[in-house]
Amino acid sequence: MLKLRLRRTARANVPRALPVVEGDTLPPDAVAAAAAARFTGAAEQSLELRPDGPRLLLIGAGQPATPLDWERVGGRAVAVAGDAERLALDARGLPPVSAAALAAGAALRAWRFGRKREPVKGLAALDLIVDQPKSVAP
Repeated sequence: MLKLRLRRTARANVPRALPVVEGDTLPPDAVAAAAAARFTGAAEQSLELRPDGPRLLLIGAGQPATPLDWERVGGRAVAVAGDAERLALDARGLPPVSAAALAAGAALRAWRFGRKREPVKGLAALDLIVDQPKSVAP
């Protein structure tokens, strides 16, 4: 079962997925790599930075207009994270509804079953990084 925690900051050495809206400013340490990879933040784009250190995953969000769009971005983040057991999903700056939808999409994508419908190893913990945890919590 996936454990979800709302946090203000990401833990060290945990892969961090950062949704990027098309046309938004990237973190300064990602600008050169994103330009080289032609990453613009378009929907379905992704880029992994620092594969040797704490992984930073840039997830293209396109121009999300509905909570369903944010769910797709959350699901894409889990898919890109691969076999990571813990993932920090950075939702800072998003409205609470969008942050919750992002987490819902990640949780749905984290479900995995083997041949006999038994859960298999995969994402076990999701840290949703938000500005105000109480505004996102139910």
